[in-house]
Amino acid sequence: MSVEAYADLPDTIAVREFSVKGMVYVTMLLDAKKYPKTAIASFYQQRWHIELDIRAIKTPMGMELVS
Repeated sequence: MSVEAYADLPDTIAVREFSVKGMVYVTMLLDAKKYPKTAIASFYQQRWHIELDIRAIKTPMGMELVS
């Protein structure tokens, strides 16, 4: 990242933190009426399952990321 690009970044970022069933979530979707915490938690869990499915497909194909 260039010095100019870094200088253009904001000094602070507003986030919303909440928990659902003991799991803590942090998001930049600040409007609680528009983005209820249960909906965000549900979307996160769906995405997590998708990530696991992708990993399950890639591993037998030898496509997992190796660092």
